[in-house]
Amino acid sequence: MTSSPVPAPEEGFVILWAGENEMLHEALVEQLAQAGIPFGDRPIGEESTADILPVELKARFGFQVAVPSSKEAAGKVILERLLDQNIEQLAELPAADDGDIAATQTPSSSDGAATLRVWAGGDAHMAKFVEDSLRENEITVRAEKSGEVTAILVPPTSEARAREIIQEVTQGTPPK
Repeated sequence: MTSSPVPAPEEGFVILWAGENEMLHEALVEQLAQAGIPFGDRPIGEESTADILPVELKARFGFQVAVPSSKEAAGKVILERLLDQNIEQLAELPAADDGDIAATQTPSSSDGAATLRVWAGGDAHMAKFVEDSLRENEITVRAEKSGEVTAILVPPTSEARAREIIQEVTQGTPPK
């Protein structure tokens, strides 16, 4: 294990989480450090010996986070909280300064055209769910795909209501 913010105790480490989600990885190691839980963190695929005859399928890239066995329960609480937040789906791109996706607002916005970006993400299922939710609430919506990222656009006049719906859909919390 390569990084440990707290001196490692003299006990065995157990793998708390392994996967490819970089956002979840970053949030997990940050919260483990904040909680004072020692951890080991390494990229998957750094092993010194290659398994030429693998018995089980393993990820060839990603991350692996381990904690001392005595801290496994506390680490699982942190991990479960992050998984409950659906952290990979909460990632939204900034509302402006993104050259990959067409303009956030265009001069024709006064005619009710969907030109204002209110959500963007790489999860195609979540993008479809957000799009459908906005349509169910009678909001004009347009989806634009750029590579793996889908942007959801609405008319500027519907921005406030659209953001409330998106908050409820992505975070599972009604607006205040």
